[in-house]
Amino acid sequence: MLGLLAAIAAAAPGPAAPPLTRGSVERMSPEEVATRVLGEMGSAVYTWRVGEARPGDEALRQIDFLSRPRGSYRAGVCELDWLAVSFDPVPTRGRDAPVRPSRLQQYDFYLVRDAELAREDRAPEEGEQAKLELACAQVDPRNETLVTASTAFAVVDGLQFLGDLTAAAKAKRALAPLECSDEQGMASSEADCLQRLAGLKPRDMYGATLESGCAPEEPDTYCRTLHIHSGRTIVIRGEWKRGASKPSKVTVGPDLEELIGH
Repeated sequence: MLGLLAAIAAAAPGPAAPPLTRGSVERMSPEEVATRVLGEMGSAVYTWRVGEARPGDEALRQIDFLSRPRGSYRAGVCELDWLAVSFDPVPTRGRDAPVRPSRLQQYDFYLVRDAELAREDRAPEEGEQAKLELACAQVDPRNETLVTASTAFAVVDGLQFLGDLTAAAKAKRALAPLECSDEQGMASSEADCLQRLAGLKPRDMYGATLESGCAPEEPDTYCRTLHIHSGRTIVIRGEWKRGASKPSKVTVGPDLEELIGH
């Protein structure tokens, strides 16, 4: 992180360089943007997105970058970094207002290179790690579904849960007692819920979390929560009694924040 901050400082324009503005960024190629903001580090990242202008304030506020994917400690799963560079507020708010980078935030991202391999939940075997590194490095993460998770293990765990759910749904049975609601948040039948679950794909998973003691009344319970993009976001939450191989309950519904926003 300190190295990246130093790289940004080193990349700051000298007195003769044109100022960095929203307008100048929009005229640059993605590669030029990365080099201008991150200096030599720019060759190791992809420019992902430039923050949208706000109503009445078109000044440049943030640029997001993605590092080149690399192998993780789980076969079939790549890991990468999301770097969010924020810029200082300026007195003027137009698209040609000059700005300077002021803050860097880093987040972990994962992408699933091979879902079937990932579901095996194992470390790469001897000689396999180099192939995984090469396969990951060749992926442009801007074209992939990126997964937010605390670890590669959480990604694999989520894929296993999703795979078990969809396999059971295709067989027209529930993996556990279901509590389901439709895209509007209204209660839906088990049959409708199973049909919905049967159509989900591993590539649609973009969030996977594990949580211990997730049921206050039963502290010996842990949960898996998945975020799946299928038209709108579907949130799937399974609850397990510690030591159990199958969940005691599964809830399926829309993302409430997304629902309210729409």
